Amino acid sequence: MAILVAAASSVALFGLAWSRASDAVSRANAAALRLASVREDADEVRHLRAREERIAVSERPSHDVIARVGGSLAEVGLPESRLKSVTPVSDRGAAGSGSAHRVQSVRIVLEPMTLAELGPLLRIWRREHSLWTTSGVELNTASRGRDPEEAYRVTITVSAVYLADAGRGVQK
Repeated sequence: MAILVAAASSVALFGLAWSRASDAVSRANAAALRLASVREDADEVRHLRAREERIAVSERPSHDVIARVGGSLAEVGLPESRLKSVTPVSDRGAAGSGSAHRVQSVRIVLEPMTLAELGPLLRIWRREHSLWTTSGVELNTASRGRDPEEAYRVTITVSAVYLADAGRGVQK
């Protein structure tokens, strides 16, 4: 009888230890996932902090955004007919910079665009037009009759920072 009680106790203790070990492994896996996520976020913060923001040391950037978008579309091999509109959004003072720095923003609407076309377009834009930083991308399904995975109406907001008083106050 004592052997049965000892065996039953051993099985119960083994089951309890197994349950605790399983819980510990689950918690360790969850912690490893959180650590990986935090590392990715930290890498992204380092990447963003290392980026240079271009500032035009001149007057307000010209409104040649339509030509720039058309050139970028041509470089990707897309027709300029995809460009539906280019609309100025704002021209405001940059936060925390006083009155000297200004931010000009423009909204670009392209339709129809696939994600496979959008990626190369954004890469070319970043490489060729570094003064105009992409500050927002919005995707909406282009039409109800199409597969939503295929066609989107893409709204891209780009912004340029410039010195409003670039030529003033410079003493020679």
